Amino acid sequence: MPFQYGSTELQFCIFNLTFVTSTYLLIQSPRSLIIVPGKLVFYSKVRSCPICLLRKVDSMAERIEQGTPKTYRGDNHLELNDDNNCDRSFIEATVNCDRLVNRLESMPFLRDVALKLGAENTRKHLVPYLTHLIIAEQLSELKDLAEVLGEFEIYVGGPKYAHILLLPLEELTGVKVGNVRMAAIKSLQTLADIMEVIDLENYFIPFIASLTMNDRCAKRCSVSHLFTTVYMRVSPKYQSDLIDYHCFLSLDSLPSVRQNAANNLVDFSEIVHMSIFDSKLTPRLEQFSFDQNEHVRILALSIAITISKKFDVSYTKQTILPIVLNSINDPSCEVRSILIKNIAKDLIVLPEDRLICCLKAFIISDSWKMRNTGAIYLYILAIQKGLKFFEDYLEQPFLILLTDPKSTVQQTAMDVFKLLVTEFGMDWAQTYIVPYLTKISYSRNTYNKMAFLSFAKVCATLMSIQFRALNI
Repeated sequence: MPFQYGSTELQFCIFNLTFVTSTYLLIQSPRSLIIVPGKLVFYSKVRSCPICLLRKVDSMAERIEQGTPKTYRGDNHLELNDDNNCDRSFIEATVNCDRLVNRLESMPFLRDVALKLGAENTRKHLVPYLTHLIIAEQLSELKDLAEVLGEFEIYVGGPKYAHILLLPLEELTGVKVGNVRMAAIKSLQTLADIMEVIDLENYFIPFIASLTMNDRCAKRCSVSHLFTTVYMRVSPKYQSDLIDYHCFLSLDSLPSVRQNAANNLVDFSEIVHMSIFDSKLTPRLEQFSFDQNEHVRILALSIAITISKKFDVSYTKQTILPIVLNSINDPSCEVRSILIKNIAKDLIVLPEDRLICCLKAFIISDSWKMRNTGAIYLYILAIQKGLKFFEDYLEQPFLILLTDPKSTVQQTAMDVFKLLVTEFGMDWAQTYIVPYLTKISYSRNTYNKMAFLSFAKVCATLMSIQFRALNI
């Protein structure tokens, strides 16, 4: 047998030509793993994976057997059944056409060929031939082809044979062009919707497993869009497998794959039972919040904020909120900016002590951009929480910002001061802010003197406005 069992994982042995059993052989095309009865195996490296992902490989071989005909090597070769009842003259003209590949890129022509060939010949010959052309990179209109394949089940015999179309669509999920991959994903989602449950479990779930284990990054990114498409329609056993596949991708070495896996958590939160989400998916969210890649951490924070509204308050406070709070001291300015923006928008409700801790982390940051952001959202929080909250918790941080060494931050603090005077009144400013700035005017520190001059200019403007109002 070409399998080796370890303590925690199952790995494929690497052979060039090998028999799997007396009946089935694995054939590794340049981009996909195919199980074929009675053929030689051309095998190349396949990613190792947890044992749960390769369960019942022999039965999977039997499932895929019906949908895997022989491969085609000639660019203009379409071998047909002798007993077909199609229009022979049309078929012969198609087969002998020197520009068949170019003509197949015309979607109306492709549909016409499939219609004339009939469902059986389309399944056995046209679809594998298209798969070969995709692998050989001989087709240029791949987006159109990916879209057409989503409605091609009528040409292969109906939903019962929709799984035949998984092979060419698998190749299209691995191309470099993003819009082609997305078109292929949408077609796969369309096919999944029309397939019977038994066909989903026999063909689509093994297909997802194959993409999950594939050594091509694009395919592993694409498969994340398919988990929730079929999750609610399959039995609990296969639902558990889908969760395992997702967890496997969450540990991928490439950030792009982890990002796509993270994106799935929002959809999973809407369909997965709470106990399953808590035990299997929440740990993945926490893992993403500490990811070494900044973009993954940004995504993790956004997801945590989004799904916090979907769960009850107690679970959010005990489990989701601590994950959010991990971002307070994140080394990335962007992550912390997203956090403070969502706090200011009341999308995150923090205890007052953690709220102050978060804001102070911004104000004492080494990054002037973070301090500038802190000044902006200090005003928003002051308006939301009121004057007493500002006097108790925000006044000292605000005074620090008024004398910031970065002129941009200092100017933002002065703009905030004008808004606060409008909100809290000039009496408040004269009681709490004016004495402080008057005191620092005697300082030898250049930044303090600049702050006082800016303050004096702001006060003059505000007082001028008040005097005009009194004259009126």
